[in-house]
Amino acid sequence: MGFTLFIQYNDFNEYSYHIQFTQKPYDFIRYDNYDDRWNIKTKPHHLHRRWKKEAIESPMQGKPERDMPILVKIIKDFLE
Repeated sequence: MGFTLFIQYNDFNEYSYHIQFTQKPYDFIRYDNYDDRWNIKTKPHHLHRRWKKEAIESPMQGKPERDMPILVKIIKDFLE
């Protein structure tokens, strides 16, 4: 399975880890904190699951030293 990985941080303490599979709508997984409209415990950190419009709680916090091992495991799980 192929995919493209985008990792983004900005000067406003915002981040995203985006795994794009195809150009089809919602064919991606994204962890981010760019908006806070999701009513979840980890707000503003949230996860957009593949094929789903709504967001859910996220294990990510926008801290690379903490988040990257989690992201690597998620990618490895998809490749197995």
